[in-house]
Amino acid sequence: MQINDADVAELVDARDLKSLDGNVVWVRVPPPAPTAGKRSEVGMSDENDDLFGEDGDKAVDDFDRLTDLLFQRVSDFADEEDVADDILPLLLLRLSATMRMMAYAVSVAKPSGGGLKLDLDRFRRDADELIREMKKDADRFIAQVRESMAADEPGEDER
Repeated sequence: MQINDADVAELVDARDLKSLDGNVVWVRVPPPAPTAGKRSEVGMSDENDDLFGEDGDKAVDDFDRLTDLLFQRVSDFADEEDVADDILPLLLLRLSATMRMMAYAVSVAKPSGGGLKLDLDRFRRDADELIREMKKDADRFIAQVRESMAADEPGEDER
């Protein structure tokens, strides 16, 4: 899995990030997104697979669009259900792993516990790579967030 930039993030100027009364600042901060490539024929990825096949640019654009849409829907869900900020990533991680397990079970001719464990190992490697790429971009991300927050603060004459 290779990593490219996608762009979506919301930063809220409040203690509770889901507070609707807070000062919402939209920031274009690029989390990594997988790039174009091919899937394995049996439905399980391996370390040489890429996610999007031959139509990579269009697929990456669509992936970015879906990322933006999912981010907004998850944010709305977290607001509606008052999900704690530290719990939301764990819920999403559990959902991601469950979705991967279900995808494995329906995509192979004879699913097995051993095959599922191998696929979950591949999934973990993909997640580790994604986090490594995000860590490389951490300083730029924080600089963009600070810049956006500073631009949103009221000036001397606005107070």
